[in-house]
Amino acid sequence: MKKLLSLLAVFCLILSLAPIGALAATPAATLLFDLSLEGSTAAMPAVSNKVETDRVTAVNMDNLYNEANKTGTHAAYKDDLPLYKEEAGGNVKYLKFAYLNDSNTALNKGSQVNVIFSDGTLADKEKLTVEMWARPTSYSAWSSMFSLAFPGGKTDAFTMRFMTTPAYNFYPDRLANGNGTCYTFSKNVKDHMNAWNHYVVTREATTDGWYSAIYVNGSLLTSGTYKCTKTTYATSSNSATTWNSFVIGNTTGNDVNKAFEGDIAEFRIYEGALTETEAAAEYEDTKAPYKTINDGLIFDMDISGSTEAVADDPETEESEAVAQKVVVKDTSNSGQVHVINPYGNGTTYPTFKTDVDGVKYLKFATPDQAGSARKMKVAVELNNAGLEDKQAITFEAWARAAAPASSSTSWGALASLGANNTTDNSHIDIRFINDGSINVYPDYKAATTGVATLGNFVSSGYTDVWKHYVFVREWVTVDEVAQWKISMYVNGELINTEYVETGRTDDSAVDCKWLSIGGCSSSNNRGFMGDIADFRMYSTALSEQKIKANYNADAHLYIASAIQTVWKSGETVLDGTVDVSSLNTVTAEIAIANYVGTNPYIFVAAYKGDELVKVVSTEWNATELTATGTISWEAADGVDAVKAFIWNDGMSPLCQPQGL
Repeated sequence: MKKLLSLLAVFCLILSLAPIGALAATPAATLLFDLSLEGSTAAMPAVSNKVETDRVTAVNMDNLYNEANKTGTHAAYKDDLPLYKEEAGGNVKYLKFAYLNDSNTALNKGSQVNVIFSDGTLADKEKLTVEMWARPTSYSAWSSMFSLAFPGGKTDAFTMRFMTTPAYNFYPDRLANGNGTCYTFSKNVKDHMNAWNHYVVTREATTDGWYSAIYVNGSLLTSGTYKCTKTTYATSSNSATTWNSFVIGNTTGNDVNKAFEGDIAEFRIYEGALTETEAAAEYEDTKAPYKTINDGLIFDMDISGSTEAVADDPETEESEAVAQKVVVKDTSNSGQVHVINPYGNGTTYPTFKTDVDGVKYLKFATPDQAGSARKMKVAVELNNAGLEDKQAITFEAWARAAAPASSSTSWGALASLGANNTTDNSHIDIRFINDGSINVYPDYKAATTGVATLGNFVSSGYTDVWKHYVFVREWVTVDEVAQWKISMYVNGELINTEYVETGRTDDSAVDCKWLSIGGCSSSNNRGFMGDIADFRMYSTALSEQKIKANYNADAHLYIASAIQTVWKSGETVLDGTVDVSSLNTVTAEIAIANYVGTNPYIFVAAYKGDELVKVVSTEWNATELTATGTISWEAADGVDAVKAFIWNDGMSPLCQPQGL
């Protein structure tokens, strides 16, 4: 008993010596606002607050200007609303703010969401946090993700923007007459373009200034928190102003020149500062629907609207064909594609064709073409520059490469990414070389200092047959050395991985926003020799599992399965005509060639003329790709022929039996 009392005395002594509150838990941040889009439709967004509180008095999309001020340069934007959109099967609901349409016209530049607080001193709150899921599409000057303001004013407090440098600019304080030191973070800005990112931005007041932290996808944007000068609003020129308006997707006063260009799905405001652990937890808890959207798919080529050339006079064999119309569209729904243009030298362009098996494709250069005839490609202008600095990029294509006519044949580019469409400044190239090599240049500096040679399409037997090519480029650190990791997959299988130690082009003088398919993003005569049926580009590194799944999903369109069957009656091998009119049972020993599924169904069928009498499934050996099946019938059935066929599974079943 005395021992117990002694322990209690020691514990009480510790409590008496500890500072007041030292053992108390840090007060959690209080959620004041959580954006709700429930009830929204494509025609009309509906915004509200999920949090039940009297601290927020209104949530609207009204222009913060008075009606009288909606004139002049702002008149065209006074009725703009953010667009309501959904993706990932409706799991992600978001608002699209300022953007460019296909005609390069700025739309929704005046759109915003306003959160009005009853508390007019938010600007002087010692601790505030903003959390959001956003997908920026541009780093135009003063592209404001959010700002704290007073109605009708143009002075900001607690603002985060994109600048053209490119950089994040963060202001934890008032911007008036140069007061309020801002933070500028250029790190990773380009890597965050055109993808969903989770942001947590905190601001804490101390006696010597504001301390702030910015977390992106659960990690600090920089190596630590940063301090800047603190302005006291009570002594500022705006001391009589009620700072109670939080603007989402724009800056104060509905300034059309500072509108955020991109999408926002979730937005929360806290009184208090989330910790690093809490920021990481919020990211992990909410990331599932965002980090799986299309695997970062930026562009997905669709040529289904193209038409083949036809003779202007079908009865005249020598008549010239009417110029075909090649229609290339993007079905990625990324919102990142500005213009698509099949490009040539004025007379020679990629041509649209359809194989006998129904594959639709674009035919680029042939081995016997040279000079300006090789100036052909599909040029895709993207809304955002800087994709060459992505931590990872994946190019995926179904292509049929032609064998070079000779060793002097110029190389052709399967795809490239460059700064424009007219000069030789490609930053990423996938080249099919005249000696059969497949080379990848991972960045602009690699043109002279590094290239990855990943295989040989001639000696590997890739020529003149459809192959599924995937090239993955990742910026990785190996043995403390930062470098490019470049991998090539063919028909779902990893063929080779190479590492190239060249400098990234973060500070290059030009930004890349031109994707060239079947050619080089320059004026060189480097058209791909062969055909391309499908092409995709991602801003992520596709996993091996995803690459194999993509191959399996489409392979049946390009690679026909075939059945080789040996028919037996007992141990006697039947001849090629397989006349079974005198038999009542046969056994099929089957081998499958070019099968691309995972769980095939192999059948043996008996026929009387064209009439199906009986069908049975076979025993399938997945390891050997063989099957064995025996089928029997009655003499009265009049069976005179048997067939074996495969029903391709796991993709889209082929309804036509293949093989005899």
